[in-house]
Amino acid sequence: MNRPRTPPPAETSEEGEEAAAPPRRPRWDLSNQLEDAEAAYAMILDRAEEWGVDTDRIGMIGFSAGAGLTMHSTMNSETMKLAFIGPIYGGMGPVEVPEGAPPMFAVIATDDFLFRGQFGVIDSWYKAGIPVEFHLYQNGGHGFGLGNPNRTSNRWFDAFIHWLDVNGFLAAKSGE
Repeated sequence: MNRPRTPPPAETSEEGEEAAAPPRRPRWDLSNQLEDAEAAYAMILDRAEEWGVDTDRIGMIGFSAGAGLTMHSTMNSETMKLAFIGPIYGGMGPVEVPEGAPPMFAVIATDDFLFRGQFGVIDSWYKAGIPVEFHLYQNGGHGFGLGNPNRTSNRWFDAFIHWLDVNGFLAAKSGE
């Protein structure tokens, strides 16, 4: 997964002109996955007192395809009220940010095939006036997780925990 991906060469017509851009990939139907995420969220709400969960500090973090589900849930759920999101090495294209979207912590490496020099999702959050923290690492490839030694991406989790702390997502309400 860490191999660099190069785009295929542009096709040219018989006249030597560049052909039209290929159609965009179809959007995947994530309705089943969204239902699962909403069910998990509802279960956390239902058992919050038993589990000692502060329902104002529930966030969602996902990696790769999970980052896609995190974004899909943020943009489409009518029941989840997330305090923060963390799409980790997810797609970087621009999105339409929903009203009331949560703060975002995003991470990707320049040698990840999903990066492709795009900052659209970060720009979308920024233009919507919603807090966004973005870490673009020199290397790490795709799927660098928590233990990819000798890569600059190896310490992203420390930055994430610091971000959670600074934004008050780790501290319990006083007296609890």
